[in-house]
Amino acid sequence: MARTSRPTEGIDPATFATAVAAAVDQILAARTRPTANVADTHFAISPALAQPNVLDYSSATGAKIFTKATEPLKTCFNIKCPNIRILLNEIQTRSESFGWNALFNINVSNDGDLPVIRNLLATHGQCNINSIQRESTSYMNTMTRKRQNNYQLFVCLTNSVDDHTKRILANEEQTYMSTGHPCGVTYLKMLIQKAEVDTRATASHIRRLLTQLDSYMVKDAKHNINIFNEYVNNQMNSLASRGETSNDIIVNLIRGYMACSDKKFVEYIEKCKDSYEEGENMTYQSLMAKAERKYQARVMNGEWNIPTQEQEEIIALKAKLGSWN
Repeated sequence: MARTSRPTEGIDPATFATAVAAAVDQILAARTRPTANVADTHFAISPALAQPNVLDYSSATGAKIFTKATEPLKTCFNIKCPNIRILLNEIQTRSESFGWNALFNINVSNDGDLPVIRNLLATHGQCNINSIQRESTSYMNTMTRKRQNNYQLFVCLTNSVDDHTKRILANEEQTYMSTGHPCGVTYLKMLIQKAEVDTRATASHIRRLLTQLDSYMVKDAKHNINIFNEYVNNQMNSLASRGETSNDIIVNLIRGYMACSDKKFVEYIEKCKDSYEEGENMTYQSLMAKAERKYQARVMNGEWNIPTQEQEEIIALKAKLGSWN
């Protein structure tokens, strides 16, 4: 039988070794080479943002994006008992995922004036409904992604309100309809507007509430500093949304904290008050953070609202007098 020749026969060993080494280098290089060039990739923080152009809703990807974008928010909104801050925060989160941000940039200037852009989610008090309607009219009849996003927002909102709220806004359908189509941005403004009317949340009313924090501490917060601080933050955010603030907020905060029933906490606030009056650079946020840390520490140590020695003596005296009767 004839011997089959081997592939290496007749090849110089040095040449063969060089070829093998080159082949190994190519294999190793292929294993370490990036599978994709980042520069050639469309970066996005969510699948919806990876689709910068008009969505094809006949495709599986487009249909999935619409379904996810229009899911109800985590918190159902009710204008009888509204929490506007939660609504706006959840809309902001959804907006970041599905590319709605441009919808909320509203030109609030008069016709012919230089544009003045305000963000509806951050400064809703400065965006009137006429400006929002004018802004939305510019794209409501266009075949654009912005038009698609606006309708996604509308469906999301209608899925996220209770039946009572939905009926109230349905009675004013002509307000949020734009060129024959429902406008999500106008619908959002109406939700906020209705909630604010029901709660009389005007700037002057908010300032009046902030002068009554001592009463709120006792009657509503019931000496719970977390509840008290959340209430103050809500009022300050409402003022900020209108482009306003309170110049007396630190004084009002101190008055509110001083109404607390925990004597040691009140002593701590008195020290903060002294520091403030002596010129310490203090913001209302830093004062609230101090108060909250003090409250949490005392609660954690089981010291919150423990009677002082003087109070214990009074309690004991009352008990003794009661036994004599």
